[in-house]
Amino acid sequence: MKKLFRRLSGLCCLLFLCSAYSAEPKNVLFISIDDLRVDLGCYGAEHIISPNFDKLAESGMLFENAFCQQAVCTPSRAVVFTGKRPDSVGVIHLRDHFRTKHPDILTLPQLLQKHGYRTQSLGKVLGTGDSVSWTEPGMNNPNPRNLCTSARKYADPDMVNEVQAEYDAALEAGLTGIKFERAARGPVMEIADVEDEGYYDGRLAIAAIAALRRLKDLGDPFFLGVGFTKPHLPFNAPKKYWDLYDGIDLPHLTNDFHPSKAPWFVLGRSAEFHGYDGSPSGTVPMEIAMNYRRAYYACISYVDALLGKLLDELDTLGLSESTSVILWSDHGFKLGEHDSWGKSSNVELDIRVPLMIRVPGEKGGVGRSSALVELVDLYATVTDILEIDPPHQMEGISLLPLLKNPNQPWKTAAFSQYPRSVGEDELERVAWDLMGYTIRTERYRLTRWDSVIVPGRVEGIELYDHLTDSEENYNVAREAKYADVVEELSNRLDQGWQGALPR
Repeated sequence: MKKLFRRLSGLCCLLFLCSAYSAEPKNVLFISIDDLRVDLGCYGAEHIISPNFDKLAESGMLFENAFCQQAVCTPSRAVVFTGKRPDSVGVIHLRDHFRTKHPDILTLPQLLQKHGYRTQSLGKVLGTGDSVSWTEPGMNNPNPRNLCTSARKYADPDMVNEVQAEYDAALEAGLTGIKFERAARGPVMEIADVEDEGYYDGRLAIAAIAALRRLKDLGDPFFLGVGFTKPHLPFNAPKKYWDLYDGIDLPHLTNDFHPSKAPWFVLGRSAEFHGYDGSPSGTVPMEIAMNYRRAYYACISYVDALLGKLLDELDTLGLSESTSVILWSDHGFKLGEHDSWGKSSNVELDIRVPLMIRVPGEKGGVGRSSALVELVDLYATVTDILEIDPPHQMEGISLLPLLKNPNQPWKTAAFSQYPRSVGEDELERVAWDLMGYTIRTERYRLTRWDSVIVPGRVEGIELYDHLTDSEENYNVAREAKYADVVEELSNRLDQGWQGALPR
């Protein structure tokens, strides 16, 4: 009888240990969304249909005040995957590659490889080619017609042929550089009556589901990066998602003007947006602007549906209890606010991003955090969750403590930057006249535009008081009552991110 009792006790202990182990976060599903601002139901945007984003937020930790370090894709993603800020990693331009200045730096997936992980990238994740970061091949996107990149973004056959014809004509004309890229952009939006797989992101979701199944069968711990492209321009989505917004009272623009008393150069020229066929020059008429906004919202709902398929498959495969899910956007986007379209600035709409983290087991937490956090924190967060030492000095900090106690004291500021070349097209620039450094505290945003040409010279200052002006419509930097705030925040900007770390 005693032997039987000991055997039963041992079996119970073994089952307990297996259960505890299964709840430990072993895998990482790392989901990036391109150009997604905080227009989601879980962030208070009641006009957006985003049930799967909202469900993920409810099952994990939603960060209400997360900020990217530069509001354009390549620099932002370099920050995430190296744990270094733009100036440190040397990625400021879309064409920069972090390997140029740091050939031996270990990216996050590259580090995980050294610890036995299979790492795979599907879609737009890291943003630049870096084969050593991944042990598994990316998505195979067949192109039997040899279509140009722009033509593949559309689904209507006539539109595909039209964009391809523009590309062929530009090629024959000998155009190069930006002029060549813009010669075959296609229209700002397309709403085609197709299934989800009619556009790239729908096919990407299928590939991601297949990857999850394969990775489970292989049995090794994995890091799977899935990078959805929508709602990035062009605003293309299946018609059924456009139809979701029939009868919904969409919010109208209330601040379609340049911020009062702000320097003229702070927002750029919306060059990417205006590079698409048919986009109005200058201020976009309200009726057209509302159509574009609705198309952007349709893209959000489209990606939301694909996200739901991916998370459902995680449940079906029994991987949810062993897989951390981290969802983030590389930057925000302006939809006519400040008379501007796109990203590429230091305003709140461009820098504030959605961020959700769901970690299984005791390490995870459910709720919302209003702490100031940054995308540069993600590298340290993943290594902390997986109990792996980071390979180099991080310039962000782990968010794991906030998952356990979202209301604890945290960073006192978040930092971002954006360069500006005032004398040439912002997409053609190869050197900068100005660097706009910005600091965001709980109440204020201060942006200082430092001259790159004349060290020590300041070409402009912006200060926005979020207590009275959450849309950043009024630059109060020159008002006497804010003089002490400007001085204090300028000093803190000089101290940098280290001076804002939690004690």
